[in-house]
Amino acid sequence: MVFFVDVTKLYVLTDLEKLKLEDVLKFVNLMPKERLEKFERVVKKEKKIELVVSYMLLLFALKKNNILREPLNFNYNYKGNNRPAINLEENNKKLFFNISHSNNIIVLGISYFKIGVDVEQIKNFNLKFAKKICTRKEFLKFSRSFNKKETFFLIWTKKEAFCKLKLKSVFSNFKLINSFRLKNSNSFKFKNYLISINCRCNKNIVFEKVNLKELLTLKIINNKIKN
Repeated sequence: MVFFVDVTKLYVLTDLEKLKLEDVLKFVNLMPKERLEKFERVVKKEKKIELVVSYMLLLFALKKNNILREPLNFNYNYKGNNRPAINLEENNKKLFFNISHSNNIIVLGISYFKIGVDVEQIKNFNLKFAKKICTRKEFLKFSRSFNKKETFFLIWTKKEAFCKLKLKSVFSNFKLINSFRLKNSNSFKFKNYLISINCRCNKNIVFEKVNLKELLTLKIINNKIKN
C-alpha cells in the first residue's frame, strides 16, 4: 500500500566522505543492469560510492513506505523517454523519482507526479557564469541581493530542477528560463546547501534526513533487501 498520493517526499543523506568503497560493495549486485554497468565504467572511487549509495537510498525510501517489491520493476524508458519510474502493483500506478548529488550529499525525491530535484552546495562561483545563466531580471535581483551566493544557487537549483523535470539537458540555455516564474517550484536551505524541487505536488513536502548507519544496515539475504 502506498500512503503518499498527495505528498512529495524528500530524503537527504549526508557524510558520504566517511565511506570507503568496501563499505558498499555488498550492495552492488542489488543494482539494476543500467546502474551496474555505469558502476563498472566509473573509475573514481567517490563516484562508485555515490552510485551505490544513491540507489540504496531509493531502496531505503521504498522500504520505509512499504512499497519495496522483489523484483523491483524499474522503467527507465517511461513513455519513450529516460524518465526514471517504478511500476507499482496498485492500480498500475507509476512512482516517479529523481536523485541529485553535491559534495557528499544526496537528495532523493519521490512522488506520484513527475519530479525534478537539484541540490548544490552554497560556495564561491564565477560571476561570468552567473551572467551567462541569469535572465536580466534575475541578474538584477542577484546584484542587489545581500547574500549573493545563496541567491545565485537559488536561481541555479530552480532552473536545474525544472530541466530535470522536463528532461532537458542541464546545458540548455538557462537564460530562457525565469526561475522566479516557474510553476510548481519550491526551494529551501539545508545546512550549507540549497535544494530545489519542481513537482505538481510541491505544497505538501515531507522531509527526512537519513542516517548513514541505518542505510548501511539494511538487511540483505541472498542479494535481496528484507523487511
